[in-house]
Amino acid sequence: MKHADLAMYHAKERGKNGFQFYKKSLNIKAKERLEFENDVRKAVKNEEFTLYYQPQVNIGDGSIIGAEALTRWKHSHRGMVSPADFIPAIEELGLIIPFTDWVINQTGKQQAAWQQEGLPTTRIAINISSKNFIHQNIPDKITKMLQIHNLNPRFLELELTESVLAEQSIETIAVLQKMKKLGLAISVDDFGTGYSSLVYLKTFPIDIVKIDRFFIKDILTSHQDAAIVKAIIAMAQSMEIKVIAEGIEEKEQFDLLQKMGCTYGQGFLFSSAVPPETFAQMIKDDAPLL
Repeated sequence: MKHADLAMYHAKERGKNGFQFYKKSLNIKAKERLEFENDVRKAVKNEEFTLYYQPQVNIGDGSIIGAEALTRWKHSHRGMVSPADFIPAIEELGLIIPFTDWVINQTGKQQAAWQQEGLPTTRIAINISSKNFIHQNIPDKITKMLQIHNLNPRFLELELTESVLAEQSIETIAVLQKMKKLGLAISVDDFGTGYSSLVYLKTFPIDIVKIDRFFIKDILTSHQDAAIVKAIIAMAQSMEIKVIAEGIEEKEQFDLLQKMGCTYGQGFLFSSAVPPETFAQMIKDDAPLL
């Protein structure tokens, strides 16, 4: 029965309407998965993560206008574990609420530390998972964090995935409106990859859209991608919504986006995600990242 159970789960992982015979390798895979999940549980409980910061720049002059906070996990023997691996595990294990709480509190703690160092306050964007979004009491938690660290809410941005907005529920709109009243900016990640992207702009109080790297990577060679990016920028500007182009890696991409009137950019051309002390030094240097 155990073997049949393992085979069933493996069949589910491979998609619907399939089957899988049991083989010994499934036992090994299941053991590895169990060990990884136990490590993830410990990491959330012991707060083993670190926030790195990827600069966002003004397309006009390359100056830093903010950063996206990205979670990194350096495991004692696994080394650096990809967020693509541990974030889904956190969600599946039902640990997204304590994890999100940590991200919110750590962001506030770091902002306060930079202020004490005398650094100019910089807007930081944090990612909020779609799992249990409306049940996480995000506005209350952020209000408490801002009060504890005496921070200005206009220097905090909440970055949501399209899956959060896809629900288009009354509850989701109410939560976002509460966050807007607090003074936070709201951005939509991976804009353009969903089926109802334009509806989001009409329905939700959005300040920033982030054009997915999927459209940026071929912008120099694909007329279609260039046309889509240009249309998103023009549409957003007409609605007084700012635009961040993600995944900029080449100077030629930057130049084209500049001609299109894109507001901000993010990508390896400027910098990868860096530790807080490195980002602080970038702010101190106050030099264009080009």
